[in-house]
Amino acid sequence: MKLKLSERERWLLLATTIVVVFYVFYTFLLTPVSTQIGSQQQKLSALKLDLRVAEEKAKLLQKLELMPLQTLRAKRNKEEQVIDALNYISKTISKLDLTLLSIRPRLTEQSVGSAKVIFIDLAFSAGYNKIYQFMGALEKLPILILVDSMTMSRGSGQNLSVSMVVSVYY
Repeated sequence: MKLKLSERERWLLLATTIVVVFYVFYTFLLTPVSTQIGSQQQKLSALKLDLRVAEEKAKLLQKLELMPLQTLRAKRNKEEQVIDALNYISKTISKLDLTLLSIRPRLTEQSVGSAKVIFIDLAFSAGYNKIYQFMGALEKLPILILVDSMTMSRGSGQNLSVSMVVSVYY
């Protein structure tokens, strides 16, 4: 079937077809792609920021690693390091109101890589929440203290008896 259209109607049909094609292209192709590009650019910006932060942290860690341990050890000897560790541990125990049963540093030290470690035997009793707070407080101390072993047993009342060995690195 052939339609007889005038010149003006053909131009209007052509213009309408172009507008409909452009609308479909814009609605279904261009808008979603531009939205996706915008979200990907935001993710890229966030990742670049994370990368810059990680690079700065890496630079700081490299500076700390380059500081020789011998220089640090020259400032503080083994006894001073043990006294500092005992001081930090006892203050933390007092602050959390734990019942300290015994605290005893071992006389020997061991080498672990380029660091040296001193072990401290520690016994106290407290409730579960206080023990949990103590473990969190150990992590926040300004010196490196790690828990090597920990034994908990039922104590008097609702308290638990805790026996642990912590290692102090210097």
